[in-house]
Parts: sequence; structure tokens; C-alpha cells
Amino acid sequence: MTVRQAFQRCSAWAQSLRDRRSDAVLRAEALAQAIENKDIQKMQVLLSPGLKTIFNNDIAALTPDAAFKTAFEKTGKLDATIFRKRYPYLYKNQKTTPISLAVITGFHEGVKLLVEKGAKIFEENPKVKSGYTGALGAAIFRGDAEMITLLMNHESVQNELNTKPAFRNYLLHTAASADNALSLQTIAACDADFMEKARAYDTMKASDFKLGTGISRKARTFGAG
Repeated sequence: MTVRQAFQRCSAWAQSLRDRRSDAVLRAEALAQAIENKDIQKMQVLLSPGLKTIFNNDIAALTPDAAFKTAFEKTGKLDATIFRKRYPYLYKNQKTTPISLAVITGFHEGVKLLVEKGAKIFEENPKVKSGYTGALGAAIFRGDAEMITLLMNHESVQNELNTKPAFRNYLLHTAASADNALSLQTIAACDADFMEKARAYDTMKASDFKLGTGISRKARTFGAG
């Protein structure tokens, strides 16, 4: 083997190493697995600022809100069977985000880390009746009081409550749809104006729903159709 050939082989190996280590899909798969397994150390590594490789190339940290989306875009043309085999954790969690997956999994430490790294707690979504989607809604639907409190006290949520009245309606509608009294109580504990200012099913206030023994069945009647 000539010196030139050896150099070319070494360069190709180095490039393949960089590609493997920086591959967005593989790292997103690893993040999904870490969240499901509640592996906070692995999450911290994957979400850390770029590290220098032995070739002095940065490995960019995963961005919480874009990690899964980018991976799905890159695997969009894959056959479903191949996708499921290569990336089982991403396959199971299509159409979700890392923070929503952490909420659904009940992984409190993971949610805190993702919030610290800039993950969005909610998003405006004109395609849905309530006007919003996101991790906060998932926490409310699950009735996880600790998770709801963590997210409700975040600056972005408090700003939304102060500037957009419709946001309270979204919170009430989500709790009522889940028929979850604990969620309703927890939201009210985090927002002094919630009980009287929020509206669901057009006219119902939060105070119209029963607390402690389950939400009134009237909610389902109002929500019909």
C-alpha cells in the first residue's frame, strides 16, 4: 500500500467516524431510548454542547425541539419495516417531541433537563380546537400533579397566562376532557385567576366543575359534537 492510499483510507475512516458520531437519526434514537429508560446520564451527554473529536470536529448537541423532527425528516423515505427495525424507539414515538415523551413516560428528571435545555412546554396550534398542544397538555391529561406544577411555574407559561386569556381556556378544556379533578386542582393552585377566568365548552367556568370527586359529567355533554 502506498503512502497516498494509506492516507486516503485513513481519511475515509475518519469521515465515516465523524458521520456515525454526528448522525442526527442515530442520536435521536439514542435520546428516545434514554428517555424511555429514564437514563438521565445518557440524556445529559446527548444534550451537552458540542464535544471535540480526535479530528477536532465539533459534534453538535441535540436540540430538544428539533431532535425527533429532524430524524423523522431524514427517515421519511424509509420503508416502515426497515424504519421499525433500525430505529425502534423513534418508530414508537412518531409525531411527538422529546419533552412530551418524557412527560408521558413520567420521567420528571428528564423533563427538568429538557426544559433547562430550552424545550418548548407548549405550542400554539390553530389546527386544533383548543388552540394549543404540547407537553403541558400531556401532563394535565395524565394527572401528574408534580409535572403540572413544574411546567405551570415556568416563565413561558406564566407569560402566556398574563398575555393571552385563551391559554387558560386550553388548560381547562384539557383537564375537563381528561375528566381529571387532580389536574384542575393543580392548575388552580398555580394560577389564582384560573377558577373564574378560564372557560371551557363555550360558557363553563372552572368553578362549574366538581373538585375532589371527579369532574362533572356536564363537561361531556357540553363537549358533544
